[in-house]
Amino acid sequence: MKEYAPIDDVSFRGKLLVEELRPLVRRTELLTQKEFEKIKNTDAVVALSAAQEKLPHRDRAKRFDKEQEYLEAFLETSDENRARIGTAIEIIGIIQKRTGNTPPLVLNGEDQQLVGMFYVAKQLGFEGEILFQNSGAYPHSNTKTQFIELREDPDLTPKHITFVSTGYHEPRIVRTANKQLPREIDFTVIPMPYDRYRYPIETRLRGEADRIATYSANGDISRERER
Repeated sequence: MKEYAPIDDVSFRGKLLVEELRPLVRRTELLTQKEFEKIKNTDAVVALSAAQEKLPHRDRAKRFDKEQEYLEAFLETSDENRARIGTAIEIIGIIQKRTGNTPPLVLNGEDQQLVGMFYVAKQLGFEGEILFQNSGAYPHSNTKTQFIELREDPDLTPKHITFVSTGYHEPRIVRTANKQLPREIDFTVIPMPYDRYRYPIETRLRGEADRIATYSANGDISRERER
């Protein structure tokens, strides 16, 4: 049976909403100078996949007979994934322009999402190195398994990782990284500005506050932002 955070965690959820989640909706800058200083020597820029909410669950779990069949379904239902990948590519471009370094783009998602994510990256004109991390099949893939895959990838031994995701996802990514990544790996999370992917604000933010409270109570993520 799934465990949920205790009812007395309501104050914790309220604090998340007021202090962390709602301010992210007001973010308009892609990359602040302070953030750039943290990521200018990053070893990888990771685009974490998003759930394809417009694709019915029965189709997300389906094993498509043809790769093209799934690719078409992915592209029709992946505005959020496209925005995350595009933002990651843009950040790599900023790093390259200012430092001359070109960190690889890491596409981290469900097994059947990866071909679509790669197609989107190429469609957006990315010509740099692309690495893939398979976080498992739906419905077993989630943010935790994405980090486990990253942690156990023998081809990636970074000192610093930059994560790119939708704004509302940032507080949970920070806490998942705190719990799942070794201490010797530093990281920075860049939340996309809201205008790059618009979502139902209160529904999404309250859902994230509930997830953070529940997952931290279960021990899958840390409760606090700081390590």
